Parts: sequence; structure tokens; C-alpha cells
Amino acid sequence: MGKKVQIYLFVRVASSCVGIGIIIANFVLWDVSPEEIESLAPGAFFLAVGLGFQSFLFTYLGFLIAQAVSSRYLNRWKDVEIKEMEIHERIIPMEDGRQLHGKIWKRDESSSNTTDMVIICYGFNDNQEKISHFARAITLAGYVVFTWDYRGVGKNDGRITDFLGHIQDMKEIMHYWVEHPVSQQQRLFACGWSLGGMVAINACLGDERVSKVFAWSTWSDLRKRVLWKIYVNPLAFFRYLFKGQLMMPGKQRNALISPFHHFHELQDRFASDGEFREFVSRKLFLCHSKKDRFISMKNFQENVEASHLKPSNYHIFEKGNHMLVKQEAMLLGFMIGFFRRW
Repeated sequence: MGKKVQIYLFVRVASSCVGIGIIIANFVLWDVSPEEIESLAPGAFFLAVGLGFQSFLFTYLGFLIAQAVSSRYLNRWKDVEIKEMEIHERIIPMEDGRQLHGKIWKRDESSSNTTDMVIICYGFNDNQEKISHFARAITLAGYVVFTWDYRGVGKNDGRITDFLGHIQDMKEIMHYWVEHPVSQQQRLFACGWSLGGMVAINACLGDERVSKVFAWSTWSDLRKRVLWKIYVNPLAFFRYLFKGQLMMPGKQRNALISPFHHFHELQDRFASDGEFREFVSRKLFLCHSKKDRFISMKNFQENVEASHLKPSNYHIFEKGNHMLVKQEAMLLGFMIGFFRRW
């Protein structure tokens, strides 16, 4: 059975269940017992049923329209083509037998003497097409870029909610490029935002094979700072419910997918706080927007505090949303500048 068919069937079943739930809730609110249903006028009964389903369908239609509009805007750069740029599919074999699908972005041999690679980790609702503008810009700055899809995205098997799996995949990607470098002098860099920021930090910061990590709009503690917002917001809750993307990791698992806890675990590996601060200042740069309403500034503040990050290693945007839309030029400037520092 195809993925689209499965999604369609899931939506049909979910909508039916929600519609029935609305009807039951109406009967409870109207104080109508099951025995009284037969005595209700057929017209009134079917009107209640119709209005219940209509309320749900109009709400769901709103989600689809909003997602279509936002996707069209966020994809506004994907059709830009550069003659001197080569884009190749690359399949990386995973230890568990899966095949991870990704792309290599690089300047052609006549215009590039690149020795370094940047691995991009995107956000929860993104894919390789949506981040092509970042890949092209970083490639034109003189790097080889590798983009890849998470589990459950594109051609890759698995579930998008398998955050630990994404971290493991990122570690195997790094190992692959260490074994198959683009040049003898290759350095590896990692960048990411939101979910991708967590993946880049937790998979790469403590790995000596990665020179630098640049992350923005990422959370500190997933359970404490992010997930509760989804569960108390009916619109967000149903959006992720219909897509099969609801999750609630236990405390142990949450610690493994939250940068705040990873910073503390990483600090314990160093002999002194001074050594840890020096290590982080050399390797990590964070960005966040004051107007990020999904992952609030509190996340950024906790990450800066836990990592003992110096002011020279972070930037706070006065404008811009969670995706830092319209701030991309400055963001890329900070990124390239940090990668070329020291």
C-alpha cells in the first residue's frame, strides 16, 4: 500500500473518529441519553451530525490551506539554478542495513578548490527541497555541501519522530565522510535549525572529527519547553495527531535529545570548567530570534547558560520568526564567518 493511500485512510478514519467524538460531546452537553436518540426528529439528528463533521472538515481545511501557502513561500528559491554548480544524489549505507538518501552540492572542478564540507540538518517540517537555497549559498561560498533526509522523509524508511535515530544517522554520516573525504585536507562542519540544531549539537559537538557546529532556533529541553505547547493547543495537537507525529519521550530519552542536558553531560568529560568553555567557544555558535513564538528565547538562554557560551559566539535577532525568514543573509554571514574563524 502506497504512503499516500495510507495517509488518506488515516485521515478518513481520524476524521470519522473526531466527528463521532463531536457528536457524543454534543449529546453530553445537551443532556441527551442514548434512549432518547430514537425519539429525536431525524432532521435535527442529521443536522447535528452534519454540523459536527462540517466543523471538523473546515478546521482541517484551514490547516491544509495554511500549509500550502507557507510551503509556497518557503520554497521560493528552490528553482534557482547555478551553471557552475553540480548536484549529485548520494546513497550512504547505514549499519542497520538501511540506505540513507542525500545530495552532494559542489562547484564544478573548473571553479572550485574546496577542501571543506558542510552537513546541513533541517527542521521538523522541512526536506531537502525546502533547504536548497541554503545549500546553494553555502556551496557558492566555497564549500562542498551534503544534505540528507531524516527517517520517514523522502525516500528514507522510518519515522520522523525518531529523534535518537536521526542523531545516530548523523554520526554515521560523519563517519562515512571521514572514510570518503572530498579532499585530504577536508574539515567537517555541521549546521542546523530547530530539530536539526539539536541533531547537529548532540551528534557533532563532542566529536573531534567535526570542526565547528552552527545552530539556530533550537530547543533546550524538549519536554519542558516545547511539547507541552503542542498538547495544550488544540489546533497544534490535532495537526500533529492527523500527521501521526505526536510524541512524548520519557525523561531518559528526553535527556538524549535535548541540547541543555547534552551540554552538561559533555562538560563532565573535561578536567575543568575553563577547558570546557574554551572548547565550546572554539566549536559552537548559536542564533535565536526574540520573536520566535514556537521555541521561545528561554530555550536559547538556557542553552547559552549550560554551554557557557561567550557573547562572541552567539547572536540574538530582533526580528524574524522561528525560521528566521528574511534574516537568511545575515544568518549565512554569521555562519561563514564562524566557519572561517581561527
